[in-house]
Amino acid sequence: MKYWKVTWHHDFREEPVTLFSEIGEDGYETRKIQEYRDGRLLRTDGADETAEIGLSEIPVGRIEAIAAQPEFSAFVISKADFESMWNCASHGAYGGHLAPASGQSPTRILGTVENPQLQQMTAAPSDTDTSSSPH
Repeated sequence: MKYWKVTWHHDFREEPVTLFSEIGEDGYETRKIQEYRDGRLLRTDGADETAEIGLSEIPVGRIEAIAAQPEFSAFVISKADFESMWNCASHGAYGGHLAPASGQSPTRILGTVENPQLQQMTAAPSDTDTSSSPH
């Protein structure tokens, strides 16, 4: 398995800003988490897809190809980091609102409190940052 974190730099309010993917040896996603600006986390393992979240229908390709696109920043992450986000999303029962009172996203909380290594990988743009260039 491979584990990726992809930050999508955009201004769309209803679209996810961070995608976490577990990818099988065949190149297809097996699980996915989507983080939104408002702190919502949606997850799927394919058994519970909705109009808002689903697994890719085609192999995801190479991470270098994704990272080369200016609207994305892409990173390989560890299985432990993916599982931490998966477990965080599960507490929201598939779409719960997980933004803490501090206004920080769960990704930032995870990076600063629970897993310092993830902090570097979760340096997503702030909610007020509307640039479309990678950080």
